This record gives sequence, structure tokens and C-alpha cells, in this order.
Amino acid sequence: MIAAYLVFIIGEINTNYYVDIPSLTWSLVQGIGHAQAKHIFDSETCSVLAAIKPQSSDISMGVDHALEYKLGDGVAFAQIGTGD
Repeated sequence: MIAAYLVFIIGEINTNYYVDIPSLTWSLVQGIGHAQAKHIFDSETCSVLAAIKPQSSDISMGVDHALEYKLGDGVAFAQIGTGD
């Protein structure tokens, strides 16, 4: 979500990895062409606020694995979840 000079990164996720959300966000903002202050919104002056928390167990139960994986279908890609 972007408003004025702020980028808000919000949501729920389960992961075993660390992601430097502010650095990644600034890089993405620059990568889409907002690299200079003349654009009003740019990677050098925008602030990044992140509110990320673990995904609820109820949602995780429903989306972490594809139905084929849960049914034991054996399809190679079936372990991939659907997200929400």
C-alpha cells in the first residue's frame, strides 16, 4: 500500500527465512523507475513501514498444501500451497 511518501507492507506469512523488507522495498521502488526526487515519490525519500506477523494456524491449515498433496495424490507440484 502506498500513500504520499510512505510504503506500507502488511500481512501474514509463515517462513523460515529473514527478508530485509525495507531494503527490498526501496530496491523495488527504484526498479520501477522511481529513483529520483523529481518524481515526488522515490526510493531515496520514501519511508517503509512493515507490519508482518505469523499467519494464523487456521489459515495455514487450509492453504499450506494443495489438495492433491493432502489426498496423497503424489503429483510433484502438489506440495505447493495456494496462499490466501
